[in-house]
Amino acid sequence: MSDIILDRNLFFQQELDKFPTFFHLDGEKKRAGYLVFFITHILYIFLTPIICALQGMVMSGVVFMILVLLFFMTIIVAVRYYCLVNKHNTWLFVTIGICMLYTLYMDIFNFKGFDLLDLITTVYSMLMHIWLVGAVIIRGHCMRVACARYKVVSNIEAEKNRKTLFERRRSTEEEQPDVTPSFLDDEPNWNSKVVMRKPKIFCPKCGFGLVEGENECHVCGMKVLESKPEPAS
Repeated sequence: MSDIILDRNLFFQQELDKFPTFFHLDGEKKRAGYLVFFITHILYIFLTPIICALQGMVMSGVVFMILVLLFFMTIIVAVRYYCLVNKHNTWLFVTIGICMLYTLYMDIFNFKGFDLLDLITTVYSMLMHIWLVGAVIIRGHCMRVACARYKVVSNIEAEKNRKTLFERRRSTEEEQPDVTPSFLDDEPNWNSKVVMRKPKIFCPKCGFGLVEGENECHVCGMKVLESKPEPAS
């Protein structure tokens, strides 16, 4: 075949390698991307309770908040992971929007006001979701580039194979010998010496064709004194 690479997954991986590894949600290095995904969400679960504890919340309230966040974030993480694996980007962005609105409500529109610790929570949530959106956009971009490259290369390879097949078929037809039978005469001629042209002189006894200049028939042995061409009828 040809040495042209026809592997869309390889094209996708080559494009994906142009970006940092922690953005990889597919390909050979996707474990790094999913590791970042789980670590950032686990830190998000404990970040808000820790900030609340530093603000003076009682321990029972902190534990309760951890349990509540753990319950809801477990559902959110499971839905997001399913969406990432199956490439359901619409539902993934819906969960991101819900979490961003919840974070802004809890950190800005609460009755305690907005302080430095709330700013840390908001910034961390934004960075986590920006990373997630960026990783999804990068994956889609790399797949589109890989598909376009695969289409171009496959078209080139198909055209090359078509030309090769056409040239091979044409050369085969040119090399094929002509097996059409050809005859010197319409009538049988048993004279082995007369093979290149039709005889013009015939034996008066048996009618066998003679080469011009011969005076003896090779079939019946009759002497032909003068070998004259037989008059045309």
